[in-house]
Amino acid sequence: MKRVRVSYGKLSLEISAVDVKNIDLKVFLDDQEFTVRFSAESLLEFLDRLRFAAESVVSELDI
Repeated sequence: MKRVRVSYGKLSLEISAVDVKNIDLKVFLDDQEFTVRFSAESLLEFLDRLRFAAESVVSELDI
């Protein structure tokens, strides 16, 4: 099993995979945790959409 964890403050994300069809994205915040299962293609598409959404919001800010 492959596993990686990224943390930012109280938020942690863990991605673990047995194969390309079974990838778990775990989200940890304080004492809460939830898991979403993806295929590799679906996870990458979700992350692309999340980045696009974040970039859209940030680009509208007056920085």
